[in-house]
Amino acid sequence: MNTLASWWRQRARTDIERRDAQCLLAGVLGYSKMQFFLAQEQRLALADEQLLDSLWQQRQAGVPVPYLLQKAWFWGMELHVTPEVLIPRPDTETLVSVALQLPLPDLAKAVDLGTGSGAVVLALSQERPHWQLWATDLSLSALEVAKKNALQYQQSVISFRQGRWVEAITDLKVNLVISNPPYIAVEDPHLADLQAEPVLALTAGDRGLAALYELIETVAVVLEPQGWLLLEHGAFQGQEVREHLIQFGWQQVATHRDMAGRERVTQGCRDDRTGR
Repeated sequence: MNTLASWWRQRARTDIERRDAQCLLAGVLGYSKMQFFLAQEQRLALADEQLLDSLWQQRQAGVPVPYLLQKAWFWGMELHVTPEVLIPRPDTETLVSVALQLPLPDLAKAVDLGTGSGAVVLALSQERPHWQLWATDLSLSALEVAKKNALQYQQSVISFRQGRWVEAITDLKVNLVISNPPYIAVEDPHLADLQAEPVLALTAGDRGLAALYELIETVAVVLEPQGWLLLEHGAFQGQEVREHLIQFGWQQVATHRDMAGRERVTQGCRDDRTGR
């Protein structure tokens, strides 16, 4: 029988493979990071090794490790994920960070459009427990995943709705609309690396800008005066998103960079004079 160290060393030809092998080991054994590194010479039980070998074969076939473990980490939370939702990325934590810095009421109302796993709305609920929150998604399967995560963190105050973008919330007036919409161009070569994830949550027409543009053009009707729109986008889409916001009358337009220094989140504020 292999030890933990020998099992991952036999499979890790690259840094990415080493990270994934170690994540699988820790996930299957239920170890924290500290427990994992203290147990390197522990021998694997036969059943665990067989399960790990099976998972590794699936990983080599292109299934991402978070889907194999059915969990991912975001904003310090362990979230349930399935192939029906995108795997939460650290880049998206920028969206949450910027939202928490906006001049919003203490009892703000906010909606996360296209919630997926619920990562963003759950992070907001953790940081602003007095906010009134909604989360929407076109996919009923995705909403089931988000609801499961909300139940895990006892966030029954989040209201979930099924529908396409603003169509799901036309009866609301909120202070913040936040969204991580699909923004990868259909022809983008990087899509090959994301083939296991739901394509409708990844890609959009018009060079990846279609969903971003639609939100910019339609969201103002559900915002209170001086309400905010926050959008995550691709690292090279910031200028086009800013220009479209300005074209449609948004104020205080600005772009924020992620931890890697790339343009990642752009904001706009509703202009009372135009109603946009």
